[in-house]
Amino acid sequence: MPNRLANETSPYLLQHKNNPVNWFSWSDEVFELAQKENKPIMLSIGYSTCHWCHVMEHESFEDEEVAKVLNEYFYCIKVDREERPDVDSLYMNIAQILIQRGGWPLNVFMTPKKEVFYAATYLPKETRIYPNGKMMGMIEFVPYLGEIWRNKHDEVLRSSTSIMKHFQELNDSKNDLDLGDNELSEINKVKISEKLFQELENRFDKNHGGFGSAPKFPSPHNFLFLLNYFERSQNKLALEMVELSLLKMRLGGVFDHLGYGFHRYSTDKEWLLPHFEKMLYDQAMLMQAYARCYELTKKDIYARVTEEIYEYISRDMTSEDFLFYTAEDADSEGEEGLFYTWTCDELKGFLQAHEYEEFYSNYNLHERGNFKDEASHEYTGRNIAYLKNLDKDLPEIRNKLYQLREARVHPLKDDKVLLDWNALMSIALVQAYKSTQSSKYIELAKKNIDALIKNFIPEDFELLKSSRLGKFSHHKTSLTDYAFLIRALLAVFEVSCDNKYLDLAISLMNKALDKFWDSDARGFFNNSKNNSDLPLNIKETYDGAIPCANSIMTENLFRLSFYSTENDFIKYYQEQINFMYANAKDYASSLSQFVAHLEESMKEFQLLCKLD
Repeated sequence: MPNRLANETSPYLLQHKNNPVNWFSWSDEVFELAQKENKPIMLSIGYSTCHWCHVMEHESFEDEEVAKVLNEYFYCIKVDREERPDVDSLYMNIAQILIQRGGWPLNVFMTPKKEVFYAATYLPKETRIYPNGKMMGMIEFVPYLGEIWRNKHDEVLRSSTSIMKHFQELNDSKNDLDLGDNELSEINKVKISEKLFQELENRFDKNHGGFGSAPKFPSPHNFLFLLNYFERSQNKLALEMVELSLLKMRLGGVFDHLGYGFHRYSTDKEWLLPHFEKMLYDQAMLMQAYARCYELTKKDIYARVTEEIYEYISRDMTSEDFLFYTAEDADSEGEEGLFYTWTCDELKGFLQAHEYEEFYSNYNLHERGNFKDEASHEYTGRNIAYLKNLDKDLPEIRNKLYQLREARVHPLKDDKVLLDWNALMSIALVQAYKSTQSSKYIELAKKNIDALIKNFIPEDFELLKSSRLGKFSHHKTSLTDYAFLIRALLAVFEVSCDNKYLDLAISLMNKALDKFWDSDARGFFNNSKNNSDLPLNIKETYDGAIPCANSIMTENLFRLSFYSTENDFIKYYQEQINFMYANAKDYASSLSQFVAHLEESMKEFQLLCKLD
């Protein structure tokens, strides 16, 4: 049976179209075949710019020996987590319960009924022995699981059913939480905000900014909460936490000092050595944080970084018709970070002696290289630029090196267009406009939103998920698409006063309530409640790399309650805010975007009191 990925739109799936593994995309066809033959399934989830996804493809999925055992024992499905965030969310949550960790590539082994019996992240081709144990390789592991399916079939089915039942019970428990009164009190809003502030203060890195230790992710929704919290409470520590973090990130190697934009995360606590992929959603969330910080402090550095992110996005990540691309890879020429790093000999051959000395000193270079390989822990001879002082960033030398770097082989660009991430970027651009009053931000936001309206919104408001080179994917939309698009439409309406954006937001919210709202237990499902192709339809109440859609829907209902009195949005808002509070009150740090909204709503409440 041949590989079925050649006609897909996802660059990630297309990367695997020539694998000897007989891949399917997520479809009814493969599950019907699996049920007919009683054959288990390996579901492999990743994305096009994921370094370890590349490693596993080259080691295993391109290998004839591995492909032979996979094809013998399993039907194999490839999913782009960016095209199907609902599939990724469900199985990542289950994996984290099963193996106490997550990440990509995610490899899930399941029954034809989509029930999980084993999960793993990266798996090497050959078994590896470590001081603290061994990691089974695909050559050994795949036949091992396949034989268990054949010889202990009933036991596997009981186990998989038990796993899914346990996860269903955990998910249902979210719906059983006490919703309290019809309206969340201002006292409870303050309590949960104080709780989240304390949690973030306890995790804050006082030396380098950010939260926790290595690896360190930006988590900009935490910064947005702290900025809202500071604005209401005037607690200066909240602002200091944000400022230290934003400054340290801009100095560090996690920022691309030549071409701008931020890499995904830092492998160390100092923000020096990143994993080098650049994601659209990170640029969007960080643009909001820097712009908002400028709005509250009026310090030029935050407006400057906002503009640098804009320059990167508008130059490298925007199509001719003003749609935003998804990501840029960590790897080029088969090596992670090669595009972004330098040897001293390269620099000496290009720069004048005094320029080299200046760059060497100010950007922390070393003849042996300034970082160690993550696997071997040995110096590589290559350097990543990071700053000691923002006053000495050497713009003329940086421009020279940028031009030199442009001649290199570029990392792969994932040029698909995702509806939800595009909307998130436009939300950030509107925030940048509101904070700086620079018209270029709102001009790009409106062009993007108008392009989304033209291309992604049919007359029946059944949104389209993604496209590439003018071809739309066949994958279903989920709550994230409606949530972020509605929020973007409202953001543009609020600064343009053009009612076409408000009217469309109202229509889409009514559609979303019909498709996703749980009228029995409140909150929004990830998938359409009438047309889900997943075994469980969960409600996401956890902020990951981007805020969860239920948090964004809370904000949307709040705004629409003011703008449209002919609908029942205020009723839904009251139910939604209590549903979210019930989930956040014990784990506030898991829903910082929602608690940031509570801060915003308290500000509105204070303004109304002043008007009275």
